[in-house]
Amino acid sequence: MPLLKPSDVTLLELRDAVLCVECELISYNNTGNCLACGSSAVMNLSRVLGGSLRGQETASMVSDETIGKAVHETLDWIPMAEPKVAAMAAARKREEPARAVGDLSRPSGSGTSGSGAAGLARLNPVPAMQFVVERASTLTRANGSALAMWQGNRMVCQASAGEAVPMIGSEVQASGLSGLCLRTGQVWRCDDAYTDRNVNVEACRDLGIRSVIAAPLNHLNKVLGILQVLSSEAFAFDDRDVATVQLLSHLMVMAFARKAERRSMAIERGMKLALAGGH
Repeated sequence: MPLLKPSDVTLLELRDAVLCVECELISYNNTGNCLACGSSAVMNLSRVLGGSLRGQETASMVSDETIGKAVHETLDWIPMAEPKVAAMAAARKREEPARAVGDLSRPSGSGTSGSGAAGLARLNPVPAMQFVVERASTLTRANGSALAMWQGNRMVCQASAGEAVPMIGSEVQASGLSGLCLRTGQVWRCDDAYTDRNVNVEACRDLGIRSVIAAPLNHLNKVLGILQVLSSEAFAFDDRDVATVQLLSHLMVMAFARKAERRSMAIERGMKLALAGGH
């Protein structure tokens, strides 16, 4: 790496730093689109991190074990039982959707409270799941979207919106494009299910699906689940849609990370109080 002079470096305040999910460039930006590639999948880093880090004594990465516990605690609300019962539970959850989090299509660097990724501080995993699938379907103009996560050794649908999607609480087969996404931990796009060898052609024909985007929910070296958007039209999605689904999958993982962080902080506070009481 070449030695840089101070004049070669551009320094940004965290509050002004905006990340483009599509081209992965960080810049100062107060618009709703990346200044480099034009993508609308941009997010303010200060909001992602939960605000300023100044004054904090420590900053630690959430461990796989901690976030794994947060995931399992969250998934306890959906039983691996009668799908109709699970669907009724999901319907009750939809009565209080997380739309208050804001519209991701609004400028994320504008500093407007409650818009875009600003709602991350309020995200809780259960309502966040429904928020993510609904926004994925809306922003990509998909016919349907679904989010599935591992429960033990099964991939189970946790939230869905639109048509041709699995029922909440039902098992999702880790095959085709879904399996490819889970195995590689990468985003995959199918432009035409009738000609793509990576998908189950017969299943797609039965469901009337032609285009698919599958994005993993990655945390460190683990794939927690998968987010998919589906369309009945061939070539329905473009690169911007891929970036949008990636962004939303990241938001879902952040919701789990926030829950895991709060859990760790609560345990730490409890230990400090216990120690203090022992003196």
